[in-house]
Amino acid sequence: MRPACASQRSGKGKRCACSTAASPGSDDDSDRFRQALSECTADCGSVRRLLLELRRQHRRSRLSWCPLLIAIAIVCCVHAFTQWLYSVEPGMSHLQADGFTHPLYSAEAGMPQPQRDMPQADGFILAGVPNGSSLPIEPFARYAAFTLIRGGAHRIDYSKYEFRCLALHEVLHNASYGTPVRFDDIAFHEGNVPAQIAASIAAAHGVRFFDVRPYGAFKVPPFTRIWRVRKPSQYPIGYNHMCRFFAMQWVQALRRYDLVMRIDEDVVVHRVSRNPFLHMLGANGTYGYAFWTAESHKETVQTLRIWLNDYINQHGISTAQKVDVQWMYFTNVFITRVDWWLQPQVQRFLLDVDKTSHIYWHRWGDAPLQTSALHMFAPASKIVFIEIDYSHGSTRNEIKQGKEAKYEESMALSERLYNKIMNEIDALMPCMVADHLGLSGTPFQREGDANDALRGFLMLNLTLSMEEVGLYSPNELARIVQNDLGLGGPMPPEGLVGLEHRSAMLRTFGLAPNATDGLLWRTVSKHPCVGSKIKDNSGFLNNKDGEATMKKLGLIR
Repeated sequence: MRPACASQRSGKGKRCACSTAASPGSDDDSDRFRQALSECTADCGSVRRLLLELRRQHRRSRLSWCPLLIAIAIVCCVHAFTQWLYSVEPGMSHLQADGFTHPLYSAEAGMPQPQRDMPQADGFILAGVPNGSSLPIEPFARYAAFTLIRGGAHRIDYSKYEFRCLALHEVLHNASYGTPVRFDDIAFHEGNVPAQIAASIAAAHGVRFFDVRPYGAFKVPPFTRIWRVRKPSQYPIGYNHMCRFFAMQWVQALRRYDLVMRIDEDVVVHRVSRNPFLHMLGANGTYGYAFWTAESHKETVQTLRIWLNDYINQHGISTAQKVDVQWMYFTNVFITRVDWWLQPQVQRFLLDVDKTSHIYWHRWGDAPLQTSALHMFAPASKIVFIEIDYSHGSTRNEIKQGKEAKYEESMALSERLYNKIMNEIDALMPCMVADHLGLSGTPFQREGDANDALRGFLMLNLTLSMEEVGLYSPNELARIVQNDLGLGGPMPPEGLVGLEHRSAMLRTFGLAPNATDGLLWRTVSKHPCVGSKIKDNSGFLNNKDGEATMKKLGLIR
């Protein structure tokens, strides 16, 4: 107990030593009194004594700052309730609440402190997670499945995710794969899921929704300088945010779970050899994967290989396995022990990766980064193959018994047709953006002429060479002019998804929100810059079902 708050016997009962402070009749007395009060309030047991002192002082002088004392007392009560709620001992930060104190932080204050062999965290709790972020999710079970969803303003935007939930729960609750275990199903999002939709899906599938932004996700790191103009073949920045979240930020959110399994929102699980949670427990594994594949992104291979080699040598790391960035675990499906990722050497590695900003500049993905961390610090015996047969829609992968099989197209024909229309509109956008700028040649009748006009415009305004501009696709040229340079144009914003994207596209062509795909197709096909590819419908008409669908939608006769 602090001396300033030592209990004393006086009169009828106990009093806090704060009560011995002089009545604040002078500035010096007021300072001493406030200091004594601040020391007392550090001990939540002094709240009652503080209120008694408040009543005594109020009777004496009706001090004008009495409301401040009331506020202090309320804060103490709230603090006491919070400590009870999270079962944290007084004086312990939430960084220690589950038995883990991050080596970058003081055990007493939870603030960055220099360590002998660790860098300062510069205000970070864990790699990628800023100080003051949300507390970890409170588990309802020891295990969790999780994903990051695109979101959207309409329930139909979640149809694939809901199908994923149905398939996943059917498999994991199937007793033929082992005794089912309780697990939380976590849906992370970037704040774009309406509360009503979240409540409806939660009730239907038992899903828990969490915004990733309080964990520092989907925000450009303060140490990262973002480009003014995108690079050729560069993904939208939302993709980089997603890679950063799955590479490191998920650890803080899920650190109170024992095992977690990532199942992407467009992954449909067909079969497992054994319940993955039971498999990992039985094998005493650190990480379980369903597919081992080559890294096809050449920029990642060329840059990450050099950086990793230097990093390992500079830190004198004796790797647990061979580190080869040309191969990786396919991370749209994986299962892992969370506490492994909380180890100091793993967190240091992820923190150092984050500080390079290469997730943004060179599109380092979560798959090669996770694989590198595992091969540096986890023995091969702890890496477990988990047989999960599944389909992944966005990458068009079919995985069976750990090998890639022929992808079975499950997309409805109407959806395939709509995607075809969107692809053709993307090819049309350079003409529309060039027309919007009023470049020489407006209105453009040929796609090639519009592309040349945009290239010339960028060479003049960005001092790029013809070779540099030639690396961009026509659609990227249009995006640079409209979005990166902020000159405006007809293209919908890049962040729109689902029905919102469709509505924006319909507005671009002057159509009502309830316009049919057939009307959109006919409107697009009349644009003077549309090539013969969209007009003769070649390719798609080779499919009889596709022809029937197009006739049904009124696209052909």
